[in-house]
Amino acid sequence: MGLFGLYNPPMSLTLSNLMSQIWPLALAAVVIGYFVIRGRHATQHRRIAADAAQKKMDYAAPASSSPDTFTDRDLHRFSGDTHGVAWTAEVLRLASEVDDGLVTRNVNSINFTRWTATQCIADRGSLLLMNLPKGQPQAIAESKDTGGLLSAIRAKAGEMALDLYVRQRFGAVRAKEWSVAPSQRRVLEDQVFGQCYGVWCDQTDLSTRLTAPVRDWLIKAHASGVALLWDRHGLTLHWSAPRISPEEIAACAEEGATLVGLLSQKS
Repeated sequence: MGLFGLYNPPMSLTLSNLMSQIWPLALAAVVIGYFVIRGRHATQHRRIAADAAQKKMDYAAPASSSPDTFTDRDLHRFSGDTHGVAWTAEVLRLASEVDDGLVTRNVNSINFTRWTATQCIADRGSLLLMNLPKGQPQAIAESKDTGGLLSAIRAKAGEMALDLYVRQRFGAVRAKEWSVAPSQRRVLEDQVFGQCYGVWCDQTDLSTRLTAPVRDWLIKAHASGVALLWDRHGLTLHWSAPRISPEEIAACAEEGATLVGLLSQKS
């Protein structure tokens, strides 16, 4: 018995009772929040699909969404035909949303837009254009092979860096088939272009497609962060920004179709 004959329950018993009352409410809040967010995403996907249909392109919403990692199921997919160029586009946007509609980007999130001209294929070989940061040294510089352990380490590091670049920007399938060595870097006489892009190619026929009009187009597009891979899977352009609206995808398709036309003109 406590003071004045009142019973003072143990602290642990009081907290236990409190938690037993709170956790159902917390669980309900989580479930309700899940369905609210899911409903918001479904509404967004229906709106995108309707806008895409008006622009005569197909749209497939992500089959699932995972906050920490992503798979092919997380991609927004578009497809269409622009000026006779058949294409597909994949968009990944991982970001946190707040109630006022603003989007706060997570710097650790992976966001991108990949546009591929599916019928513009390279019969042999691969061509990679790496977008180089302006005013910074080239990402994988050429170096003379002096032999020895240091040279072997440098070569392996360059190979891994190229593989990682292709994997992050163009997907695991393209990276798995990537076979161009760091030593197969092409140096063009155009110094302005060389400051914008690093070029790797294992077939001379592909590198000769980088004519003056093509280089001019790429130099103008450099600020957008575009990178390029051309192989047997098609011609793919990669942007780090997620262009999620059909209007933005249509703009990508216009840019890509223009580039396809320029690449079809041999030097």
